[in-house]
Amino acid sequence: MKEKKIRKRTVRTVAALALTAVIAISTVACSSTNAATKSDGNLKPVTIALAPSSPRPALTILADKLGYYKDEGVEVNLVYLDQVGDIISSMETGKVDQSALAITPYLTSIANGSDFTIYGGTAYEGESLLTKAENVDYYKDLSHLAGKKIATVRSSTGEILTRAHLKAAGVDIENGYELVEFTSYPAIVEAIASGNVDAGYVINELLDSAQSRGLGQVYNIGQLEPQYVCCRQTVKTSSLTENREAYVRVLKANLRAYKFWKENQDETVKILAEYTGQTEDYIRNIVYNINATFTVDPNKNSVVKYYNLLKEYKYINSDVKIEDHIDTTVYKDALTQTIEENPNDEIYKQLWTDYEKNDL
Repeated sequence: MKEKKIRKRTVRTVAALALTAVIAISTVACSSTNAATKSDGNLKPVTIALAPSSPRPALTILADKLGYYKDEGVEVNLVYLDQVGDIISSMETGKVDQSALAITPYLTSIANGSDFTIYGGTAYEGESLLTKAENVDYYKDLSHLAGKKIATVRSSTGEILTRAHLKAAGVDIENGYELVEFTSYPAIVEAIASGNVDAGYVINELLDSAQSRGLGQVYNIGQLEPQYVCCRQTVKTSSLTENREAYVRVLKANLRAYKFWKENQDETVKILAEYTGQTEDYIRNIVYNINATFTVDPNKNSVVKYYNLLKEYKYINSDVKIEDHIDTTVYKDALTQTIEENPNDEIYKQLWTDYEKNDL
């Protein structure tokens, strides 16, 4: 099988030092940070897979560009792969340690025997139901999905959560509800525009281009299920076990990036636009207006809930307990240390409150 070429960016650690400093978290760009750089020669580098041109793993991108990984004394290599399947294969073979993208493919892989662990979060939400603009009001009543041809990629988070929501509300759409699976979201946009399907589930990154094709948004899935789990930080379990302290530091850097994203909108947009090659208007719309809420929290409770939905709808047939593949202690340690270093920071205090709700 032809091996895919991986493009790599390396965030270098400083040379090993004897000094370990307690630093203050900075909320400004790397050029003006006064945080001392930590170093630990015993830590192994961490290789994280991303998709090219996607702003979804924004916190990982920001932590890289702002030098937060270097500040925390961990060497992070970012690699770029087009397909989730390629990332999973690279994780299995040890070419990549972890992914910062998607959730369903990794839950499916775990159910099928892959030894992966979810240890952090990337984003919540991020999908919408689209149809032709003239049909948007009709489908606002979701019971009208019954008997329609609905486009989806396999095991779409949005599609599964919509069905679960309607079932809980006592709305039966299963009779005549036809799912048509596509291999990509752009193909779904084309199918709706051409009239081959009635509606479809599409990632929010494509909303602008979909609207230019005459489509409209029926609803954002987050309106049905606020902060539903989307992309998670998923790692090969052996990598986490052998190099745990490095992953604590990765999440500490991501926590700093989270704070930066919350407090520095214009700078965040510029960094992500430069990094992804997208326009600033596009990035601002995606990152602050219509897309996901970024997160570092693994949100164990929501992951377990979603995994059980995958089993209920027969996407997964397995006795594997997903709880055995979620480690919340890495995030707990990272957040605890961050709060100790920033005891008066309200953003981090709120994240601890969220942790107690999401992970205990």
